[in-house]
Amino acid sequence: MKGEPGYFGSYGFDGWAGIGEAKPVPAMHELMHSYWGGFPVIGRSELSWTRQDGEEISSAMGSYHRDILSFMAQPPDDYEVLRQRFRNLPEVSSRNTEPLFHNLEADLPQTTGGDLGLVPPILRKYWGHFISPGPFHTWEQATTWLQSLPNDQRRIAGKFLGFEHLDLRSYSDTTEFTLPTDFLEKAGRVLETEERQRLTDLAEQFDLLLGDAKLEEDFQFWRGYLRDKAALHREHEEHLRSVNTERAIQIADALQFLNNLEGGPEERAEELLQELKAQPFVVNFLPAVDNKTLVLLFAQRPDLPDAPTLQATASFVERLQRFATLAEGILQYSRATPSRGAEALASFLAETGPDRDQDLRLFFDLLHDADPAEAHRLMIAVDGETIRSLMPRVPVNMRTLLRPERLLEKLRITSHATEEELAQGISLLIEEPSGNYRIDEPYLASLFEVLAARAAASPNEVLRVVSN
Repeated sequence: MKGEPGYFGSYGFDGWAGIGEAKPVPAMHELMHSYWGGFPVIGRSELSWTRQDGEEISSAMGSYHRDILSFMAQPPDDYEVLRQRFRNLPEVSSRNTEPLFHNLEADLPQTTGGDLGLVPPILRKYWGHFISPGPFHTWEQATTWLQSLPNDQRRIAGKFLGFEHLDLRSYSDTTEFTLPTDFLEKAGRVLETEERQRLTDLAEQFDLLLGDAKLEEDFQFWRGYLRDKAALHREHEEHLRSVNTERAIQIADALQFLNNLEGGPEERAEELLQELKAQPFVVNFLPAVDNKTLVLLFAQRPDLPDAPTLQATASFVERLQRFATLAEGILQYSRATPSRGAEALASFLAETGPDRDQDLRLFFDLLHDADPAEAHRLMIAVDGETIRSLMPRVPVNMRTLLRPERLLEKLRITSHATEEELAQGISLLIEEPSGNYRIDEPYLASLFEVLAARAAASPNEVLRVVSN
């Protein structure tokens, strides 16, 4: 999808797939969507992948979904490490199984390293014509081997075999299982080739990405996209210059400047200000700069170039200029009196429409990075009703800005809350996760402590809350 680096999509086994750049994992994901349904279900000839009139999903897909839920409901067994991986998917729950189904429709071959032995037996009939037995016969062997690798090889294995998101903290290396690691050298070369290709694609498609600001741009995608290119340039500094075009060299110089930024935020902001005057092209890469530096940069009201910029950068810079100033102003109120800061924040929130969640995320990111300690004091002063209204919109920011005991207090998950308040608070905490189980864990641990304390005094009440 030339000129659309953020595009990844598939229309199934009877359609087509497209990817926006040379990233192996998303490419594998979309290819699996394309292959999915192209093979019969072993031993179940009555199942079809073709939807009949009036059916929401095909009979084979319905059967697959039911078997997925059966697998997830099974007690711990030799596939528990895989089951735990699926439980940790962002936003998955018993009420929201779509992320689970989506993952197992497209990512199972990669999540299991393409090894049929690591696919749960109840699901093998759907994959047996596509995935072959591999070197691992059990997840114990796979995790033992992975944990025995040095860090550089483990990183390659994680990306190439799909093991990078496994939570192995509870799994110790208790058995011996070794494999030749020659294939990891080849895998590393494949990944390096893809990395260089992403830099080439950036240079060749850069001018297709220029244009006017777009309100709907995904800031987080573009920030990640540009930071990824800065990291790749750090690893392959010679590559863009080998492309040998004026644009590629211009991009290489800009990325090199960003990678060489040193010192504290004040020093970086001043250096960036001078570079923008000398090399206006650098403005395209501002989203890759950390928030603290950007807040200080825009506090100086720099004259930014009028030349066409990356669409995402244009919209990003517009909002940065506005929200950086606003965040600093609210923090100034809070430094005087946290309650005044809370009032100023309430005024801003009242003016921010329900369809502006990206703006809210950017604002709270800037607020936190500008002064983490003061931002925390400010949010403590914010009333619980406001915090509860923000949880569905910016759940990550609420966890970043409030420690577990403070957030639970705002959600009314306390020893003195009513049964209804407790139930509503628990629902908010669980149904609006951060998307990262490591971030959520301390908040859930605090929740369990509250429930355990209340259960000691009123077990029936806690049982009702939990069962509902």
